[in-house]
Amino acid sequence: MTENEAFESACTCKIGSLASEYEFDEIHDELVARWTGTRGEEESLRTLADRFNRRLLRAEMRAADVELVDGRVENLYELLTDEDRLDAVRLQARSTLEGNGVDIDRLEDRFVSHQTMYRHFRNCLDVEKGRNALSTEKERNRIHSIQHRAESVVDDSVTRLRDGGKLALDEFEVLINFRVTCEHCGTLHDITDLLDAGGCDCQS
Repeated sequence: MTENEAFESACTCKIGSLASEYEFDEIHDELVARWTGTRGEEESLRTLADRFNRRLLRAEMRAADVELVDGRVENLYELLTDEDRLDAVRLQARSTLEGNGVDIDRLEDRFVSHQTMYRHFRNCLDVEKGRNALSTEKERNRIHSIQHRAESVVDDSVTRLRDGGKLALDEFEVLINFRVTCEHCGTLHDITDLLDAGGCDCQS
């Protein structure tokens, strides 16, 4: 399965659907990087599930115009999910959110577990620790996946502006190409051509 195919598949699972609904751009790459440790220390599935859930909570609070002071999201999430907390404390946290317009029952139903996170990695993104060696083809697929997502975001925005009478436009097509400039010789490369060539000619 290519990364493009994996992303399309991810959209049908709970995490993929939520990420699409809330427009969590690049969340899949971020989760993989944190799980495999490619951007630092490896994080557990439970930690990643909590991280994703806090992002959901933050998005709902922002949509309800709740003030997002430093640490408030983290504190409320801990109060909602820590089973060692007194019921009265958890109820107070729920009451605070409900009083500010957050549908807490709906939100908690959307929280994901570490098992859901693992199934997302295994079944949707085709990622397993220990078998994700660096390869040009894998990185090519990753770049193409990002291009596809970026094109989808721009296409959606332009369509909404056009249909809402804010943009005079008929049929259109969005194309996004990434380019890399070699700072040694100044040559501008299309990223696909650069990968196919194995590098810049000036390094030969």
